[in-house]
Amino acid sequence: MIVIDFRRQGANSRGLAVQRSVQLQSTTPKIKASSLSEPAINQKWEAKLHTQITNEASKVVKRPVNPEPAGPGTESVWDYPRPPALVRCEARVLIVLNDAPLVDSIHAMRVLETTHPPTFYIPASDVDMSRLQSVAGNSFCEWKGVASYYDIDGAHAMRPRVAWTYHKPTPAFADIAGYIAFYPHAMDACFVGDEQVKPQQGDFYGGWITANIKGPFKGGVGTMGW
Repeated sequence: MIVIDFRRQGANSRGLAVQRSVQLQSTTPKIKASSLSEPAINQKWEAKLHTQITNEASKVVKRPVNPEPAGPGTESVWDYPRPPALVRCEARVLIVLNDAPLVDSIHAMRVLETTHPPTFYIPASDVDMSRLQSVAGNSFCEWKGVASYYDIDGAHAMRPRVAWTYHKPTPAFADIAGYIAFYPHAMDACFVGDEQVKPQQGDFYGGWITANIKGPFKGGVGTMGW
């Protein structure tokens, strides 16, 4: 499966509303378009679609045959389910921005989805909300529903759309209503327990990688079909 991402200028989308499957060399890629208001993909999208399918198809690699082995105390992202699972995090979660804590929580929730490192959702009560600014625009996740975004005060400049929340998620994810997730690459540092997180590759997803999470991970060039 090939995933094509069409984004509005200035938007940072995670799941997108308009989807169409097309035939390409005996595969059926999922095509996603980024406007929630578009009832259908028009001719402009069709032209862009054809170009991006051709470009993306040349980069797609085979799904890994041998994922990294996962022993005691570790988790393989290839064992995570789809639809994703929602699991309470037992460790302390800390996010630092501008040399000051932005998040300090022992109540985080993890979303676990096949091929993805976990995404962490933090209750708003454990976030310094004075530094977040709600912004216009939404995106749609087929599992969780409609996401809203925040800019964050980055001292010298605002960091645009680097956090998101689901105010009214689907019933399966009701426990993270109002919880906030953060792109780790846009923070100064993120920690799970005492370990500093490595961000998932790319800016489409917001997974957190720690030593106990085994890949390979979706997000890099050629992995969008995983």
